[in-house]
Amino acid sequence: MDQYDALLARWPAPYTTLDIASRYGATFVAASGSESAPPLVLIHGAGSNSAMWAGDVGEYSRHYRVYAVDGDRYLVKLLLSGMEGVSDGTVTGAR
Repeated sequence: MDQYDALLARWPAPYTTLDIASRYGATFVAASGSESAPPLVLIHGAGSNSAMWAGDVGEYSRHYRVYAVDGDRYLVKLLLSGMEGVSDGTVTGAR
């Protein structure tokens, strides 16, 4: 966890952290950008975590409310359940 905290200390934009509870356990989310901006959910690949987005989140958070999710496929599906295309894997926008 110390290595992960060190990566977050270098996060290129101001952020808040969220711990989202689900029936599959808690998941960490780093949120950056204006709360009134359109949402952008960043989901890391297998074997990685949300810190992989550190090189991009500075620019993204200038235009979007960015949610960098550390989660497994079950929680990601729950988080995106209000978005179109989740069932076929092609998320096209918020409902």
